Amino acid sequence: MITQGIISDKDDIEQKSFVNGQTGEVRVSGVLSILTTKPTQVVTVKVSEDLWKEANNGKFFESLVGKQIDFMLAPKDYSFMRDGQLTTGTNINLFKLPDSPQIT
Repeated sequence: MITQGIISDKDDIEQKSFVNGQTGEVRVSGVLSILTTKPTQVVTVKVSEDLWKEANNGKFFESLVGKQIDFMLAPKDYSFMRDGQLTTGTNINLFKLPDSPQIT
């Protein structure tokens, strides 16, 4: 889905690092807080490792702060077992990087 939104502040852009417990590999991705309209709400959007890297570890998103942008989002269901408890839910993921805003 395409959603119009604004990244209000550079503090709404976070880098997340996870260590794979089995391999020790460090995986770096990102999270954005996007203010959307119709309905107005703040949506937490996950950015995959590949897109985060393509976005220069979040620097690209800093250039979008305060600008109304079309974001391509996709819901993704997840489920996993932790300590014998089933955990399920849905994340909202960035599907592709937004186009750079045109300077007029």
